[in-house]
This record gives sequence, C-alpha cells and structure tokens, in this order.
Amino acid sequence: MNELERQRWNIDFDVAKSIRYHAYRRSFWDQAYNISKILTVISGAAVLVSIIGANNPVATAFAFAVAITSALDVVLGFSNRSRAHDGLYRAFSRLAQDISENAAPTATDITDWHRRRLEIEMDEPGVIDWLERRCSAEEAAARGVTIRPEWQLRPWQIWLSQLAMWPSIPRGSHPQH
Repeated sequence: MNELERQRWNIDFDVAKSIRYHAYRRSFWDQAYNISKILTVISGAAVLVSIIGANNPVATAFAFAVAITSALDVVLGFSNRSRAHDGLYRAFSRLAQDISENAAPTATDITDWHRRRLEIEMDEPGVIDWLERRCSAEEAAARGVTIRPEWQLRPWQIWLSQLAMWPSIPRGSHPQH
C-alpha cells in the first residue's frame, strides 16, 4: 500500500468511526427525550388520579419523576443534543461518501478531506472516551483488521459507554492497515 492509499484508508477509518459515534449519541439523546415524554404522560395521568382520588404514594412518585425528568430535559436539552449529533452524523456521512467515490486520491484530495474533517470536528462536543474506543473497535472489526488492546472494553464499559465522561484517546488513532 503506497503512502496516499494508507492516508486515504486512515481518514476513511476515522470518518467511519465518527459516523458510528454520532449515530450512538443521536440514539442516546433520542431515547432520553422519548423516555422524558413517556414519563410526563404517565405522571400527568397519575397526578390527575391523585387530585381526583385519594393521595396515592405511587402518583406522588410519578409526579416527582416527571419533575426530575422535565428539569433534566430543560438543563440538558435532549432533543437539541440529538439534532446536533444528527447534523454531525450527516456531515461525516457526506465526507465518507466523497472518500468512497475516490479510490485513487491525490495529495490534494487527502488534504481536502483532512480539512473538511477538522471543520466538522469544530462543532463536536467533548468526546466520550469509552464510546470513542467502542466505535474504534467496532469499525476495526467491521473492516476485518486488528482491534488494538486499548480499544477493548469490558461488557459493563460498553453498557456505560454513553455515560462515561473521561478524556478521549487522541484523535486519528486508527489501526495499521
């Protein structure tokens, strides 16, 4: 593999990993938003029953749950975060399409792809390390290349990978092909 092919492969890997990452984040925030709305509907019904009938501890618990969920939605902006990750997913997908259409890039093509990737990354929120590692491992497995030891996570880390807020591995870390 010549140097330009290696650089093309590396940026293609990084962009594909980013697509996975933002698909996971979009899904996470969509689920949080949907759970928030479901709790709001259930709690609203429970509060109505509580007002009409006897003061039920279950209704009180639901009222408390809706208050917490609504506060989280206001503070965290579930749907806004989902839309942000959807935009990043789409931007990385467009870049991936351009890369896939060019099997024999020039140095100028590689430079343009790097520039576009950096431009997209300017809009990214902080990266979640475990999720980044999870996506790197999944992309390597999908491509049939060696998964680096630092990308391997325990099942509980995968399960918590949407929530673990530790510093990320350096950007551009990709397997050797």
